[in-house]
Amino acid sequence: MKNLTLTIITIIVSLSIGSAQAQVDKRDDRSPKTKETEKPQVGFYLVIAEADSQSALPVATTDQRVVRYDYRFLRDSERGVPRYILLSKTADVPLLLSKTPEIKDKGENGFPELRLELTPEAAIKLEKLTRDHLNGEVVFVIDDEPVTLHKIRSIISDGKFRLSRCTDTACHYIYGRLVEKH
Repeated sequence: MKNLTLTIITIIVSLSIGSAQAQVDKRDDRSPKTKETEKPQVGFYLVIAEADSQSALPVATTDQRVVRYDYRFLRDSERGVPRYILLSKTADVPLLLSKTPEIKDKGENGFPELRLELTPEAAIKLEKLTRDHLNGEVVFVIDDEPVTLHKIRSIISDGKFRLSRCTDTACHYIYGRLVEKH
């Protein structure tokens, strides 16, 4: 009888250990999805390719991804047909702010404007990106959502810039998202 009781206890303990190990294994299976490096970064991403459909883009490599840009943060007069954009999975210039963004209800063009200033390290990366890819395009991404698409028309050397083509509510939305992350 003692042997039977000992066998039953051994089986129960083995099952408990096996169940606990299965739970650990399940957590380990999820861990790559939650790695810090795979979380979308707020920042500027160089456009690798863009097209009217995802199938028209080159196949993304393991360090690239495709996003859909629908112009929703721009004024109606500036919206276009949604585009599919191939980007790196990590920001070319992470948005590291040296101070809290400033929002102006009426900027230089009479529309809302968001003024941003990068840390010195991020400013150096932005200057290099704009210098190396003059006339190229970058996408400003927040929470894995492309917010604005820009043609690089000049070198930004001081880390200060403004977003001024957004709708009234979009500038406030972007401001809120950035202040929350800052």
